Amino acid sequence: MRFHTEAPAPNLPNDLSNLAIISRHAGMGATTEDYNSGRAAIGSGPYKLIRFIPNERCEMERNDAWWGPRPAWERVTLRFLPNAASRSAALLSGSVDMIDAPSPNDLPVFQRDPRFSVVSRESTRMVYIALDQGRAEASPFVTDHAGRVLPQNPLRELRVRQALSLAVNRAALAERIMQGTAVPTGQWMQRGAYSYNPAIPVPPFDPEGAKRLLAQAGLPQGFRLTLHSGVDGRPTDPPTAQAVAQMWTRIGVQTTVETMPASSYNARGARQEFSAGIWAWGSNSGEAGYALVNVFGTPDRTRGIGAYNRSMYSNPAIDRMREEALSTLDDARREQMLMQAMAATMADVAVVPLYQMVNFWVTRRGIAYEASGHERNMAMLARPSA
Repeated sequence: MRFHTEAPAPNLPNDLSNLAIISRHAGMGATTEDYNSGRAAIGSGPYKLIRFIPNERCEMERNDAWWGPRPAWERVTLRFLPNAASRSAALLSGSVDMIDAPSPNDLPVFQRDPRFSVVSRESTRMVYIALDQGRAEASPFVTDHAGRVLPQNPLRELRVRQALSLAVNRAALAERIMQGTAVPTGQWMQRGAYSYNPAIPVPPFDPEGAKRLLAQAGLPQGFRLTLHSGVDGRPTDPPTAQAVAQMWTRIGVQTTVETMPASSYNARGARQEFSAGIWAWGSNSGEAGYALVNVFGTPDRTRGIGAYNRSMYSNPAIDRMREEALSTLDDARREQMLMQAMAATMADVAVVPLYQMVNFWVTRRGIAYEASGHERNMAMLARPSA
């Protein structure tokens, strides 16, 4: 197979690793049920699919013909328990051996109990606020204090975005709302990752500085804003939104919060219907270019750029930096270019970064799990322990 690209593409092998290859003889005419039952599923991994029941479980057995190290478990069952309390209850009752994403309220219980082991690692996922920068005129949820629509969108003004960023106490969010399950951040790559930029600081908490910036932007009295959030995705998003709303209100940006089911929130966000919304992005590619293309790239459907650009942010200079970086084959030079592009993006307050999630897993005694930056549960990362 020969691939032709418009320019050098150093990330191509990484990108191709996310493709699922379906054999023609297995996939031709196959139905969803054929895949769920395992009849049409093929692969060469450490485990074989036995059965998949949507929203309930996935059952697998060891593939003794696998080319890698022998898997530790003869049989693996993944159960889908979307509620954090239900996951904790299942582990405490012994009906499961390991859970991920425990409720922050339950973590101290598991950490004190010798029957369990807790492991964690900083996630690839950044939680942030996207501000409407696509509309030059009125933004749908921005008004003056009397409720009148502002003729010009203040969120396009850099000093206003800087003010909103300075008004956020990220340490308080990480400590009180997230209860230690997140770390404050000023960028979208986790510490220690390729293209993480140590020169980018966590924005300081400076409400007085924020007020001065609003005054300099011609908004000394501030304005009114609605901050939107999903309600059934990450359970910590609504309380984070409420906390940020209070912080913004203190600098004169009177903020109300509106939440809705994730199905509606995601669809409306994709249509850029909000003035401000809480979102998250996981850089599972392990490098900064993934977000530069999808979150911060000037939207271009024909090229697949800006697919997750919820703020309609556009900066041609940063677009050019991204293009040059992602066509540079030298790894060290490309990393420096990505770091510079990330610094420019954050200096422009393309989004308001809040915190980097921390992934947690809890296992029963006798099982060790290798914590990772991605949020996937992988049987190969679990092994018997003494």
